[in-house]
Amino acid sequence: MTNGSGVEPAAHGATYHSLDGLVTLVELSREIGVHSDLDTLLRRVEAAALHILDCERLTVFVSEPLANILRSRLATGGHEIRIPADQGIVGATFRNNHIINVADAPADPRFYDAIDRQTGFRTRSLLSVPLRGIDNEAIGVLELLNKRDGVFTADDEELALTLGSLTGITLQRQILFEHYREKQRLEHELQLARNIQQSLLPVSLPQIPGFDIVAWTQAADATGGDFYDFLDLPDGRIGLVVADVAGHGLAASLLACETRALIRAAAVSTASIVEIAMRTNALLHRDLHNERFVVLFLAALEPTTGRLEFVSAGCAPIVYRQSESRFIPAEASVPPLGVLPSVHGCIATELTLRSGDIVAMPTDGLYEWENDKRREFGLERLGESLRCHAHRPAAELIRGLREDVLDHAGGVPQADDLTAMVIKRVP
Repeated sequence: MTNGSGVEPAAHGATYHSLDGLVTLVELSREIGVHSDLDTLLRRVEAAALHILDCERLTVFVSEPLANILRSRLATGGHEIRIPADQGIVGATFRNNHIINVADAPADPRFYDAIDRQTGFRTRSLLSVPLRGIDNEAIGVLELLNKRDGVFTADDEELALTLGSLTGITLQRQILFEHYREKQRLEHELQLARNIQQSLLPVSLPQIPGFDIVAWTQAADATGGDFYDFLDLPDGRIGLVVADVAGHGLAASLLACETRALIRAAAVSTASIVEIAMRTNALLHRDLHNERFVVLFLAALEPTTGRLEFVSAGCAPIVYRQSESRFIPAEASVPPLGVLPSVHGCIATELTLRSGDIVAMPTDGLYEWENDKRREFGLERLGESLRCHAHRPAAELIRGLREDVLDHAGGVPQADDLTAMVIKRVP
């Protein structure tokens, strides 16, 4: 077998050093098939290699691609070893996915001598074997040091390749198992986070004579950045909240929980939705460092008069006067929360709801949902959908909006969190 090292092959006819070596390999294969503990199996590989190859040390290196290093999973002597994946004979073995046999390691220009200098160990001969996965790609390296009697031979290479194959299979099986176990752990953690986030949503909808109020949310992932809430303000009005944190997933859900807590804390001491918005903005800006923002609709409803006051931060509700079959223009009053240290000039919009009037606050996940032609549903189409379903109760109205958006998407998966609140005045 060629190795590019100048080591002469052994005489033909001795495939393995001894019957003992062959028996050891068979036993090792059986143990790999039966046992699953990686550390135990690697120690068996170490013992087998040191015995049948008659060398001083063995190191099993595993690739860590993100760090671009080869890290020892097992090393004779117990010291952890880290080698840059682009350096040393071990790095060359890994990169080229090819065995390297060196009779005089210190004389080889590829030799990485930092480990010897750190440990005081003196490397003489070196046999480096790639550890391959089922796709034949290198996942690590098996390094054997210092043949006790001479140098590593071609027979040693054959034996080391067999050991490398067994070790590679063992490693990849463990890596896949660890990935699966980590995936299971993360899914469990995400489910717990989802349960916590769901528990923070209102248990029931406001039951207000003369009003039909419904809210709904559906996260794109296990957790999301959208939420809605209802508050009892100090002056007796009902607070209504729809918020959309930039992004989705776990990070957005954490910020959503913080935003909800800040709004609720501010609402304990003031009934002014402008003051609540300003306090929340100031605290969010301090925490977010301009990395994220929160789109917020914050309203206060006076049930007896039908007067609705709202602040729109980075968004605007859809206001539909059903008796006149027209939309009442509404605009965002301030930028999204967290963008600026303060929201100067923040004012609330006021309107008195008449019978049949609808105020709908959807988040952008609904009207920005694209179909397979990359066309968004759009705010204009969402408004027309609302007009079409305006005669229906609030819950059915939201269901109708969602069905229209799904029809437009045509099977394209949900990419963003979805939330909508509908406030409808009824006779």
